[in-house]
Amino acid sequence: MSMFWSDKTEAPTPKRREDARRQGIVPRSAELTGTIVLLSGAMVAGWLLPSWYRNLGDAFSALLMHSDWMPLWRKCFLPALVFIAGLMGVSLLVGLLQTRFLFTLYPLRWDWQKVNPAAGIRRMLSAMALWDALRAFLKATLIGSLGFITLRAGIDNILGASNLSVTQSVVAIGNLAWQVLWRCLLALLLLAVIDYAVQWWRVERHLRMTRQEVKDELKQTEGDPNTKARLRRKYRQLVMHRQIQRVREATVVVTNPTHLAVALRYHPKELPAPQVIAKGSDWLAQRIVQEAQRHGVPIMPNAPLAQALMKVPIGALIPPELYQAAAEVLAHVFRITGRTHEVLGQA
Repeated sequence: MSMFWSDKTEAPTPKRREDARRQGIVPRSAELTGTIVLLSGAMVAGWLLPSWYRNLGDAFSALLMHSDWMPLWRKCFLPALVFIAGLMGVSLLVGLLQTRFLFTLYPLRWDWQKVNPAAGIRRMLSAMALWDALRAFLKATLIGSLGFITLRAGIDNILGASNLSVTQSVVAIGNLAWQVLWRCLLALLLLAVIDYAVQWWRVERHLRMTRQEVKDELKQTEGDPNTKARLRRKYRQLVMHRQIQRVREATVVVTNPTHLAVALRYHPKELPAPQVIAKGSDWLAQRIVQEAQRHGVPIMPNAPLAQALMKVPIGALIPPELYQAAAEVLAHVFRITGRTHEVLGQA
């Protein structure tokens, strides 16, 4: 019942399918392979048997009259070997097509579960074991029913035709046997297709995952969210630390005045315009202000300019539309610090 009711409610992920394929867990039906081989053999045999019988007669005549084995080998044994090799090739091709040309030795590895009696009992009582038993019953029923119905009708016709010669009777019986064979093979083909569908369903059920398995796989493939969050925090801390360290290089810190703080660096001989070297809000803004106070960097409250500078990336020069406002702030700073001989470039 575990095959029908399970907590594995999630569809298999591509990684799950790839891992299963690497282990040889793919839909395949030995019943389908065997039936197609039988059909192929029947078709080829129906085409080759008449000439093979003639060649067999000629070869035996040569053997009895001249003790020559070569005609028997060339006309009978060699074609039979080619026929068998062809059927083996068909079997291999059908198997490869079912597995999409998968070749793996993984299923051949040693597994203690294969010799575990408890696991063997569970397999015997599983849904697939029940299907195997039902399939065998259906196969026997189909072959028996079709064979009986076809033979009964055909034998009645043969026995009812009293004017048939011995040769004609043999031919009629051969045709009847051929008819029985093909009807049974077509019925087996239908059963084999159903078996392949069941095998596909079995693999799909086996590959389904629990929600926890999906989460665990995402952690493995994309990284643990907790780890990623921790790395992001460390990165932000590193960036903030670097910003705080650069405040000492600032020419002025513009605030709004409590929630925002932007550190500007400007040296006319080095930069064509002021450069944003640190910025932050709330807690980081307070740290920037504290660092500026510690290193004697002027702090100028200017809410509109601070809000506009927050949009400028760290390390970038301020845009031309902010030159005028920044020039007024810097001019005031230069007057305070006695650097009135410095000018704001082209601003």
